Amino acid sequence: MPLFEAVPVDNSPMKKIAVALFIAIVTVVVRPALAAKSVAYQINIAHSGVQTDTNLAPPYVQKWAATFPGAVSYPLVADGLVFVTAVTEPAQPHVTLYALDSQTGQLVWSRGVPTTFDWANAAYENGRIFVLNYNGVLTACNAGNGTLIWSKQLPNQNAFTSPPTVSNGIVYTGGAGGGGTVYSVDAATGNVLATNFVENGDESSPALSANSVFVSYACNQAYAFAPVTLLAQWHHNGPCEGGGGKTTVYESGRLFTRDVVTSNLILDASTGSQLGTYNATAAPAARGNMIFAAILRMIFQMPQTASRLL
Repeated sequence: MPLFEAVPVDNSPMKKIAVALFIAIVTVVVRPALAAKSVAYQINIAHSGVQTDTNLAPPYVQKWAATFPGAVSYPLVADGLVFVTAVTEPAQPHVTLYALDSQTGQLVWSRGVPTTFDWANAAYENGRIFVLNYNGVLTACNAGNGTLIWSKQLPNQNAFTSPPTVSNGIVYTGGAGGGGTVYSVDAATGNVLATNFVENGDESSPALSANSVFVSYACNQAYAFAPVTLLAQWHHNGPCEGGGGKTTVYESGRLFTRDVVTSNLILDASTGSQLGTYNATAAPAARGNMIFAAILRMIFQMPQTASRLL
C-alpha cells in the first residue's frame, strides 16, 4: 500500500469507499471564495469547535478521501490546502506532515517530522505551519511549499504532547517531564519569549482569548496567563495533581475544562471561579450561551450554565 493515496468519492447509493484511516472534506461549493480557516485544534485559537464559513450549507457531499499509513491528526485548512500530521511508524521519520489540495485531496508537499515517539501536531498563521514533536522541537515551515524557516529545541522539558496554538506572531505550547512548563515563542525566530510553571504540562493545547492563555491538566489544575509574558492571572487549584491533561474550550467569558478524575468544569474565564459542571467525553463545541457536547457518541445541546445534562 502506498504511504498516501487520495481518491475522489462516488456518492451514488450503491457505491461506497471504505478506508481505515482517512480525512474527508465534506462541503457544498456555492460560489468561489476563500473558506474560513481552521488554524488549530478544534478549528480556532479558542478551540471552540465553531466554523463560521457562510459558504457551507447542507446538504453536504463528500468530495474526496485521503488514506494515510497511520493515525491522523486534526486538520488545518488554509490557503487552499489541508494540513495533517500522520504516523508513519515503524518507517522513519515516525510522523509526516502532509499538505493536500483542498479541492482534490492530492498531495502538494510533505516533510518528515523526526521524533522519538509517534506524536507531532501543528498550527497555522500567516502562511506558516508550526509543528511540534514529542521531543520539543518546534519547527516553522512555509505553508505553500514546506520549505523550512526555522527549527528550535524548547528548553527544560523532555515530553511534549500539547498541540501548539499560534496568534499575533506568538506560538504557545506546553511541555512535561520535570513538573510542567508553558511556553510563548516568537513565531518569526523560534526564540522563547517566556515560560511559566504548571502542574504538569501534558496534552493541553493552549486556548486563547483576547486577554488570556488557558491550559488545564490532571485534576482540573487550570491556569490563565497573560499573552506573551505568561504572567499568572489565576490558578484553579484542583484536589490533586499528576500526569495528563485536556484542552480547554473558551467561549463568551467562560472556560470549559475536562477531567477524568474529578469532573468537567465551567469556569469564569476572568477569575477562575467555578460556575457549573457539564457532561462530555470529548471537547465540546461552544457558541454564545450554548455548548454542544458528545457523550457516548451522542450529541447533546445544553446551556453554558447547566450543572447537569438537560
